[in-house]
Amino acid sequence: MKDNTDQEIITSISESTGPDKYVGMEGYEVKTNRRTITVLIENGQHCCEEWGYCSSDDDLQGYIGAALLSISVTDDHLNTWDFEERYAGAAQFVTLATSKGVFQLAVYNWHSGYYGHTIEVRSGDEVLIDEVL
Repeated sequence: MKDNTDQEIITSISESTGPDKYVGMEGYEVKTNRRTITVLIENGQHCCEEWGYCSSDDDLQGYIGAALLSISVTDDHLNTWDFEERYAGAAQFVTLATSKGVFQLAVYNWHSGYYGHTIEVRSGDEVLIDEVL
């Protein structure tokens, strides 16, 4: 039997209002045996517009225990980047490839065109994406 101690394993996936230092944001939190990955959008309303929403069409609990293989982001024009490259757009689709397949977390900015909201992706303390959309 192969030893999996060197693999990064997903231990939980949940909706999140953000850690205490990110009050005013919500989205998803993916915990592994090595780090916590957060996919968040600012949830404050400006004037009469709505702030946006988060969704996933996948059964997220089915990926608990899977090895995390890679993470990428796709914008609303279907351009895909690794996290080392810059991203900007009105929607953020974070794709996590695992040993059990691929799942996606989506964060949408829903605004009037005048107001923007911050979308943020973090891996532990490292900020991967921090954009106002």
